[in-house]
Formats: sequence, C-alpha cells, structure tokens
Amino acid sequence: MSIPLKLRKQISEDPFMKVCIHKMYRGEVGTGELQWEHALLYGGKQIQESWAIVPCRKSFNVDATGKTKRFNQYIALLRATDEDLSKYPKKDWKQLKRRFEDEFGLINI
Repeated sequence: MSIPLKLRKQISEDPFMKVCIHKMYRGEVGTGELQWEHALLYGGKQIQESWAIVPCRKSFNVDATGKTKRFNQYIALLRATDEDLSKYPKKDWKQLKRRFEDEFGLINI
C-alpha cells in the first residue's frame, strides 16, 4: 500500500526521513535509493502513521534474514508514543519492544 498524499507531505518535511536509519543508528551503509518503509503492521495492514514509517536504503528493505526488518520495526516502535500505540490495542507492543531491545540493545532516539 502506498503512503497517502497528506502523510507523504508530512514525512517529506521531517529531517528524520532523509537519512537511512541503519546508517544513523548502526553505522551501516546500504545500497540503492532511500525508501520509506512501512515498518509495522496491525491486523495485516500497514500502519499509516508517520512514526510507523522509517527511511532505509533499498538493500535494507530486501534482507532475507529478517534482521533488518526487525530493526526497522524497533526504530518505528521507539518513535511511537504510548498514545500512538494505544490506537492498536490487540498487540503487545511493550513485549515486542523488549524483544527488540534484547536483540539490538537500547537505542535513544
């Protein structure tokens, strides 16, 4: 699903969306164009909110191991507020975040 125009305009003005998160937080340089990835799903659908979309190079968006996908999800969760996540109550976001913290360590955004 593509990003709605109103949301696309909002995130295009956000400086966070201009640098690959893997370079920003892990020092890894990917290849390909910078893409905006819907990192999180809810009920099988992409969450269409700015905090749930992260910038990453194309090579990080096609990783077969799933590790970079999980990292993208972790960064999206770190960007979300408790109020943001309360809109999606059927998922245990805190447990998911703890699992990512165990895998990637604590990251400050």
